[in-house]
Amino acid sequence: MTGFKIGICGCGWLGTSLAKQLLAAGHHVVGTKRDAADARALSETLGCDVVPFDVMKPDYTSVASLLGCDIVVINIAAGRRNADFNAYQAAMTAFIDTLFAAEVKHVLFISTTSVYGDLKGQVTEHSTPAPQTASGQAHHAIEAHLRAHYGNTSTVLRLAGLIGGDRHPSRTLAGRSDLAGANEPVNLVHRADVISTIVAIIHQQQWGHTFHLCAELHPPKATYYPWAAREMGLMPPQFTVSTGDGKWIDASETLKALGLTLRYGSPYQMIANGAVSPD
Repeated sequence: MTGFKIGICGCGWLGTSLAKQLLAAGHHVVGTKRDAADARALSETLGCDVVPFDVMKPDYTSVASLLGCDIVVINIAAGRRNADFNAYQAAMTAFIDTLFAAEVKHVLFISTTSVYGDLKGQVTEHSTPAPQTASGQAHHAIEAHLRAHYGNTSTVLRLAGLIGGDRHPSRTLAGRSDLAGANEPVNLVHRADVISTIVAIIHQQQWGHTFHLCAELHPPKATYYPWAAREMGLMPPQFTVSTGDGKWIDASETLKALGLTLRYGSPYQMIANGAVSPD
């Protein structure tokens, strides 16, 4: 297979690991970081072109190499604290417009399963989104804008809660009490499985789809998170009694379409020897 020229917008916790995998597969990678110094440092580490780019304050004159890519993976989060999702949505749709004008052939947008909102029970790739949060609403609107421009030459990948390396929800939940949603299913996916899925989409040229990704096992939050905290040597969180069932993300159709088997099909596999599992 001849290598593609692939842009990765957002070389952070997920994007940097993805860049390493794509470089190892023989692709020409162009990455972005918001800070110029961080971009230079990562460029030296990866051995590829990493350019400074902030979607909220874009300077497209500095990213000509990105706009010349065959495929662009948009992996830009709005930020977890005090995010202005209206501004984020406007910036992302303007960025998509720029990619389209530059005749970038394919776009893969990394979205979130929060677009499904408060749906209950099994959620498949065919479930109708019903976003409730500002994040979910913004991501759903960005997805729609992408499809309007790119149609069958783009793909959306919606991710459940991301963990891997030193990242795990139990670190932020540790020691907390009166947490809601005791009986709600856990929906998590490991970074290694996300990267394998993105690589499969690119290599198989799976465009025109809406995929989503989550581990296959969905233990109740009140069972899993205290266990995970104890495994990591943290104080277990406490949940209040809950009768709500919540939603569980069924990614079996995505896995079948891509011919994939998850490395971490169970959230319990994502923690090994008392620590969060390696990549």
